[in-house]
Amino acid sequence: MHQIERTPEQIYDEWLVIRSQDGEREAFAELVGRWHARLVGFAVGVTGRDDVARDAVQAAWIAAARDITKLNDPARFPEWICRVVRNKCVDCVRRAQRVRRVERGRAAEESAGIVNPSVAASDLEEEARVRRAIAGLGASHREILGLYYGASLGVARIAAMHGVPPGTVKSRLHAARNELRSILERKQQ
Repeated sequence: MHQIERTPEQIYDEWLVIRSQDGEREAFAELVGRWHARLVGFAVGVTGRDDVARDAVQAAWIAAARDITKLNDPARFPEWICRVVRNKCVDCVRRAQRVRRVERGRAAEESAGIVNPSVAASDLEEEARVRRAIAGLGASHREILGLYYGASLGVARIAAMHGVPPGTVKSRLHAARNELRSILERKQQ
């Protein structure tokens, strides 16, 4: 396994984890503040849907608050929390599929969200096009893109998380990007 060089940010996260394990709520709240947006980005990559992703991340934080004392190595927090989020994503997707089966008669998309008037309509359309393309990827490609871009984990962290060499992660990222590019190009034609 390759040695991961630790940054001051990573060391600070480790310190927050240790304090959280000692029951300091402020430390846990700071961890949430530092990681929430990245985890939502990762979860969107995994689920393909903002609403499901946000539910999954919320459930993951609840589980993390309960189980953080079980994390033996604070340096493994990024991998641990991403694994918790991934598992909650699977749970939320399954739950969402059950709800959709029950509510087949309802409109598929009720929650368009609040639109920021300063964002151009073409930007929103492009974002929606990319999200649809990501949703069309296989689960493993959505996950690797979500970890890399959504959770901002580097190649070395992803490799450690999956127990594979960094070159394998690079290869998987390359394949996922190529598949995404292919889907986007097909939909443009």
